[in-house]
Amino acid sequence: MSIDDFKSYFSRMSINEYRDDSTFSSIKVSHTEGGHVFVTTELLAGTHNFSVAQICERMFPRGSEYQYSYCHMILMKLNNDSDL
Repeated sequence: MSIDDFKSYFSRMSINEYRDDSTFSSIKVSHTEGGHVFVTTELLAGTHNFSVAQICERMFPRGSEYQYSYCHMILMKLNNDSDL
């Protein structure tokens, strides 16, 4: 497949690394328009990756005028069980 063909079929691409010692976990959250979602978790020592994904525009009928939500991800670490 040529790069031009690739660009006509796909709008984005991600090259990732697979690690045998990694685990995958996910959560699905919903919110109302203008709302917020807060999630807490406890992490073990190690390397962690975080991502946010929205439904692809190809999942909607052409001309649906679907607009993506603005998204911000803020990560905080709790130190000494009390300090951010």
